Amino acid sequence: MAQKVIWTPEAPTEPGYYWYYGWAFRDRDRPPKHHLVDVRKTMNSFCYITNGHFLYPRAEGGYGKWLPAELPDPPQLPEEKIKCQQ
Repeated sequence: MAQKVIWTPEAPTEPGYYWYYGWAFRDRDRPPKHHLVDVRKTMNSFCYITNGHFLYPRAEGGYGKWLPAELPDPPQLPEEKIKCQQ
């Protein structure tokens, strides 16, 4: 049986990756969507980053719910350095 997923309206208070589903930027004319959010600890608060943008869950009128993201282990890469094309 699949594990029950529990989404919460409370913004994360621990660093890590989280799923956010809802309206992130007051854009309620469009359907809600998933965002993979990188939550980082700052000096006295937290920083929420998604798709290269800061997400302000309380200040910008966004509405959604949060779920910790379980990312898979990274694949093994070759040990040789890959040269960038110039």
